[in-house]
Amino acid sequence: MNRKNPFEILRKPGVCGTVATSGYKTSTVFSHGSSQALQIRTAELISGVWGFGFLLIIDSLKREMFPGEGSGWFLSEEDAELYALAHIRYCGPHLPEDMKFAVDVAISKLRDKSLFDD
Repeated sequence: MNRKNPFEILRKPGVCGTVATSGYKTSTVFSHGSSQALQIRTAELISGVWGFGFLLIIDSLKREMFPGEGSGWFLSEEDAELYALAHIRYCGPHLPEDMKFAVDVAISKLRDKSLFDD
């Protein structure tokens, strides 16, 4: 089921014109052998402008996007990562239950972290 991303407010419209095909930070959210994996990629595209990408593998399905590739832009790495996680969870293909759980945990950790940052 495709739903709206609950973190849409974090995404700034348009593109910044830069794509990071290397040198990005990779966070592994879920991995189950070589048949299932989810990695979030974030990069500071230009000073103060962040983008996200991902690598999603579910059996024979493989989707990949690099930071800055048409994903809008964000004011922080955490905003980009939150948006990416929710984008995959709510707007992407049907995820296996254990992968959904891992995405939900990652979203919760990022949201809780922001509550205690100075």
